[in-house]
Amino acid sequence: MTNTTRFERAIVRFTPGLSVDGYKMPDGEFRVGTAGASRLVGFSDNWLSRLTSRGGKTLKALQGMGFTGYQKEGSVARSDVSGASLVNTISLNDFCVLVTYAVQEKKIEAIALNIAFLQIPVTDFFRDAFGEKRLSIEEVRAKFCAAYSQTINWLQEDRYEIEELWLAGDPLEIQNWNSSIRWV
Repeated sequence: MTNTTRFERAIVRFTPGLSVDGYKMPDGEFRVGTAGASRLVGFSDNWLSRLTSRGGKTLKALQGMGFTGYQKEGSVARSDVSGASLVNTISLNDFCVLVTYAVQEKKIEAIALNIAFLQIPVTDFFRDAFGEKRLSIEEVRAKFCAAYSQTINWLQEDRYEIEELWLAGDPLEIQNWNSSIRWV
Protein backbone atom coordinates (compact mmCIF):
# COMPACT_ATOMS: atom_id res chain seq x y z
CA MET A 1 0.00 0.00 0.00
CA THR A 2 1.36 3.41 -0.97
CA ASN A 3 1.63 6.24 1.50
CA THR A 4 -0.70 8.98 0.22
CA THR A 5 -0.52 12.56 1.46
CA ARG A 6 -3.66 13.66 3.31
CA PHE A 7 -4.94 17.08 2.28
CA GLU A 8 -7.29 19.29 4.21
CA ARG A 9 -10.01 20.54 1.82
CA ALA A 10 -11.94 23.82 1.82
CA ILE A 11 -14.09 25.61 -0.71
CA VAL A 12 -12.39 28.89 -1.69
CA ARG A 13 -15.30 31.24 -2.46
CA PHE A 14 -14.52 34.31 -4.51
CA THR A 15 -18.15 35.32 -5.07
CA PRO A 16 -21.48 33.54 -4.67
CA GLY A 17 -21.38 30.78 -7.27
CA LEU A 18 -17.68 31.26 -8.09
CA SER A 19 -15.41 28.96 -6.13
CA VAL A 20 -12.66 26.41 -6.41
CA ASP A 21 -11.59 23.47 -4.26
CA GLY A 22 -8.63 24.52 -2.15
CA TYR A 23 -6.31 22.13 -0.39
CA LYS A 24 -3.86 22.52 2.45
CA MET A 25 -0.96 20.13 2.73
CA PRO A 26 0.44 18.95 6.06
CA ASP A 27 3.37 21.40 5.64
CA GLY A 28 0.90 24.31 5.28
CA GLU A 29 1.20 24.77 1.51
CA PHE A 30 -2.04 25.79 -0.22
CA ARG A 31 -2.94 24.18 -3.54
CA VAL A 32 -5.77 24.24 -6.09
CA GLY A 33 -7.60 21.21 -7.49
CA THR A 34 -6.84 20.68 -11.18
CA ALA A 35 -10.47 20.17 -12.26
CA GLY A 36 -11.70 23.29 -10.48
CA ALA A 37 -8.77 25.38 -11.72
CA SER A 38 -9.47 24.33 -15.32
CA ARG A 39 -13.18 25.07 -15.01
CA LEU A 40 -12.67 28.40 -13.23
CA VAL A 41 -10.66 29.85 -16.12
CA GLY A 42 -13.01 28.60 -18.84
CA PHE A 43 -11.70 25.17 -19.84
CA SER A 44 -13.24 21.73 -19.31
CA ASP A 45 -12.69 19.96 -15.98
CA ASN A 46 -10.16 17.50 -17.43
CA TRP A 47 -8.30 20.04 -19.61
CA LEU A 48 -5.35 20.51 -17.26
CA SER A 49 -4.95 16.78 -16.58
CA ARG A 50 -5.00 15.99 -20.31
CA LEU A 51 -2.62 18.86 -21.07
CA THR A 52 0.02 17.79 -18.56
CA SER A 53 -0.19 14.10 -19.47
CA ARG A 54 0.25 14.49 -23.21
CA GLY A 55 2.42 17.62 -23.49
CA GLY A 56 2.48 19.61 -26.71
CA LYS A 57 2.64 23.26 -27.73
CA THR A 58 0.15 24.47 -25.13
CA LEU A 59 2.12 22.93 -22.28
CA LYS A 60 5.35 24.40 -23.68
CA ALA A 61 3.69 27.83 -23.86
CA LEU A 62 2.56 27.53 -20.24
CA GLN A 63 6.02 26.36 -19.16
CA GLY A 64 7.50 29.37 -20.95
CA MET A 65 5.39 31.51 -18.62
CA GLY A 66 6.68 29.74 -15.50
CA PHE A 67 4.16 26.92 -15.21
CA THR A 68 5.78 23.84 -13.67
CA GLY A 69 2.88 21.48 -14.29
CA TYR A 70 3.91 19.61 -11.17
CA GLN A 71 0.85 18.03 -9.62
CA LYS A 72 0.65 16.63 -6.15
CA GLU A 73 -1.87 13.88 -5.58
CA GLY A 74 -3.40 13.40 -2.20
CA SER A 75 -6.41 12.02 -0.43
CA VAL A 76 -9.25 13.89 1.19
CA ALA A 77 -11.70 12.40 3.63
CA ARG A 78 -15.23 12.48 2.24
CA SER A 79 -18.25 12.60 4.46
CA ASP A 80 -20.64 11.27 1.81
CA VAL A 81 -18.82 7.95 1.29
CA SER A 82 -16.57 5.73 3.34
CA GLY A 83 -12.88 6.07 2.74
CA ALA A 84 -11.05 8.87 0.97
CA SER A 85 -11.09 10.44 -2.44
CA LEU A 86 -7.91 11.09 -4.46
CA VAL A 87 -7.35 14.55 -5.90
CA ASN A 88 -4.72 16.17 -8.11
CA THR A 89 -3.57 19.68 -7.27
CA ILE A 90 -1.36 22.44 -8.63
CA SER A 91 0.49 25.16 -6.76
CA LEU A 92 -0.92 28.66 -6.33
CA ASN A 93 1.85 29.94 -8.61
CA ASP A 94 0.85 27.49 -11.37
CA PHE A 95 -2.77 28.57 -10.87
CA CYS A 96 -1.80 32.23 -11.40
CA VAL A 97 0.12 31.30 -14.57
CA LEU A 98 -2.92 29.32 -15.74
CA VAL A 99 -5.16 32.38 -15.28
CA THR A 100 -2.68 34.50 -17.28
CA TYR A 101 -2.54 31.91 -20.07
CA ALA A 102 -6.34 31.68 -20.21
CA VAL A 103 -6.52 35.50 -20.50
CA GLN A 104 -4.24 35.28 -23.53
CA GLU A 105 -6.59 32.65 -24.93
CA LYS A 106 -9.44 35.16 -24.49
CA LYS A 107 -11.34 33.06 -21.98
CA ILE A 108 -13.96 35.42 -20.60
CA GLU A 109 -13.89 33.80 -17.15
CA ALA A 110 -10.13 34.28 -16.88
CA ILE A 111 -10.30 37.89 -18.06
CA ALA A 112 -12.87 38.67 -15.39
CA LEU A 113 -10.88 36.78 -12.73
CA ASN A 114 -7.68 38.59 -13.66
CA ILE A 115 -9.26 42.03 -13.44
CA ALA A 116 -10.96 41.21 -10.14
CA PHE A 117 -7.77 39.67 -8.68
CA LEU A 118 -5.73 42.74 -9.63
CA GLN A 119 -8.14 45.30 -8.20
CA ILE A 120 -7.76 44.02 -4.63
CA PRO A 121 -4.02 44.57 -4.11
CA VAL A 122 -4.00 47.77 -6.18
CA THR A 123 -6.75 49.18 -3.96
CA ASP A 124 -4.86 48.13 -0.83
CA PHE A 125 -1.63 49.74 -2.06
CA PHE A 126 -3.49 53.01 -2.60
CA ARG A 127 -5.26 52.76 0.75
CA ASP A 128 -1.88 52.22 2.43
CA ALA A 129 -0.34 55.19 0.60
CA PHE A 130 -3.11 57.43 1.94
CA GLY A 131 -2.90 56.04 5.47
CA GLU A 132 -6.12 54.03 5.28
CA LYS A 133 -6.44 50.50 6.62
CA ARG A 134 -6.49 47.50 4.32
CA LEU A 135 -9.72 46.05 3.01
CA SER A 136 -11.45 43.55 5.27
CA ILE A 137 -12.24 40.12 3.83
CA GLU A 138 -15.89 41.20 3.43
CA GLU A 139 -14.78 44.30 1.49
CA VAL A 140 -12.40 42.17 -0.60
CA ARG A 141 -15.20 39.77 -1.54
CA ALA A 142 -17.61 42.62 -2.34
CA LYS A 143 -15.01 44.41 -4.50
CA PHE A 144 -14.07 41.15 -6.21
CA CYS A 145 -17.71 40.28 -6.92
CA ALA A 146 -18.41 43.74 -8.35
CA ALA A 147 -15.32 43.71 -10.59
CA TYR A 148 -15.93 40.15 -11.80
CA SER A 149 -19.62 40.75 -12.54
CA GLN A 150 -18.97 44.07 -14.25
CA THR A 151 -16.28 42.57 -16.50
CA ILE A 152 -18.43 39.58 -17.47
CA ASN A 153 -21.32 41.93 -18.29
CA TRP A 154 -19.13 44.26 -20.36
CA LEU A 155 -17.68 41.38 -22.37
CA GLN A 156 -21.16 39.98 -23.05
CA GLU A 157 -22.46 43.40 -24.08
CA ASP A 158 -19.49 43.85 -26.43
CA ARG A 159 -20.28 40.57 -28.13
CA TYR A 160 -23.95 41.46 -28.58
CA GLU A 161 -23.01 44.84 -30.03
CA ILE A 162 -20.55 43.23 -32.47
CA GLU A 163 -23.13 40.65 -33.56
CA GLU A 164 -25.66 43.44 -34.23
CA LEU A 165 -23.14 45.06 -36.59
CA TRP A 166 -22.80 41.96 -38.78
CA LEU A 167 -24.09 42.37 -42.30
CA ALA A 168 -25.37 39.54 -44.46
CA GLY A 169 -22.59 40.06 -47.03
CA ASP A 170 -19.71 40.14 -44.55
CA PRO A 171 -17.04 37.50 -45.13
CA LEU A 172 -17.30 34.57 -42.72
CA GLU A 173 -13.93 35.33 -41.09
CA ILE A 174 -15.16 38.83 -40.15
CA GLN A 175 -18.51 37.55 -38.88
CA ASN A 176 -16.87 34.97 -36.66
CA TRP A 177 -13.78 36.88 -35.52
CA ASN A 178 -14.65 36.20 -31.88
CA SER A 179 -16.10 32.70 -32.23
CA SER A 180 -13.28 31.13 -30.18
CA ILE A 181 -14.41 33.06 -27.10
CA ARG A 182 -16.81 31.08 -24.93
CA TRP A 183 -19.44 33.48 -23.66
CA VAL A 184 -21.36 32.74 -20.49
